[in-house]
Amino acid sequence: MTDNELLLAMSDLMDAKLKSALESGLQPIKDDIRDLKIDVENMDTRLGEVEVRLGDMDTRLGEVEVRLGDMDTRLGEVEVRLGDMDTRLGEVEVRLGEVDTHLGELDTQVRYMALHIENVTDKNIQLLAENYVPAAKQYERASVQIDAMEADIDLLKKVVTSHSEKIQKLA
Repeated sequence: MTDNELLLAMSDLMDAKLKSALESGLQPIKDDIRDLKIDVENMDTRLGEVEVRLGDMDTRLGEVEVRLGDMDTRLGEVEVRLGDMDTRLGEVEVRLGEVDTHLGELDTQVRYMALHIENVTDKNIQLLAENYVPAAKQYERASVQIDAMEADIDLLKKVVTSHSEKIQKLA
C-alpha cells in the first residue's frame, strides 16, 4: 500500500466515522426540525382558523355597525320628537298662562257679580217681596170684587135682554 492509498483509506475511515458520528449527532436535530415543521403546520392550521374567526368577527362587527347606524338614526328621530314635544310643551305653558290670566279675570268678575247680587239684586228682590204681598192681597180682594161684578153684569144683561124683548113686544 502506498502512502496515498493509506491516506485515502484513512480518509475513508475518518469520513465513515465522522459521518456516523455526525448522523448520530444530527438525528436529534433532524427530529427537532421535524417536530418544528409539525408545530409550524399546526400553527398554520390554527392561524387559518383564527383568520376564519376574524372574518366572522369582521362580519359581525359590520352587522353591529349597521345596527348602531340604525340606532343612531332612531336616536335622531327621538331627538326630533323630543324637540317637537318641547315646542308643544312651551305652547301648552303659554296657553296655561293665558288660562291663568283668564281665570284671574273670571275670578274678579265673579267677585263683582257676588257683590252686585249681595248689594243690589238682593235688595231689589227684598223690595219686590215687600211690595208683592200687599199688592197680591189687594189683587185678591179686587179679584173677589171683579167676580161679584161679573155676576152682577151677567144678571144685568139678562134683565136688559128680558126688558128689551118685552118692550119690543109692546111696541
